[in-house]
Amino acid sequence: FMDTTMSGSYASRLSDYKNKGVCGLPEKFDKARSLSLKIKKLIQLVEKSNHTVVLTGAGISTSAGIPDFRGPSGIWTKELVGEIKGERKKKSIKRDSSLPPSKKRKRSSTVAVDFDEAVPTLTHRALVHMSNIKKCNFLITQNVD
Repeated sequence: FMDTTMSGSYASRLSDYKNKGVCGLPEKFDKARSLSLKIKKLIQLVEKSNHTVVLTGAGISTSAGIPDFRGPSGIWTKELVGEIKGERKKKSIKRDSSLPPSKKRKRSSTVAVDFDEAVPTLTHRALVHMSNIKKCNFLITQNVD
């Protein structure tokens, strides 16, 4: 049996962790032209490489519906504004002054994610393909999924 709400339950075990870093910062996106140039350069590097190591983080899973911890809709961000499984937390939003004003209001949705509903992203599929064609020798992840 696999706990399909693993990201939510994993985060709750870390709730007492004091050094959560800056939470609630907006995601940054490259402009299309810049992204295209970076992808072309990455392809060239991987093609020339004898050994490729990939380090991933929450960014490849958020578009699959799995929340990160510190992002705009992250688990710890929601915890700071008092939204964990619909319960109001006693923690003050003033713990992190960098939290955008839009994140300071009360919310009502839950944090737990059903992993059975998550769909692999283009990035997940690209990493599988790289592994299949022997272009990804090692994959290191910080993700819980």
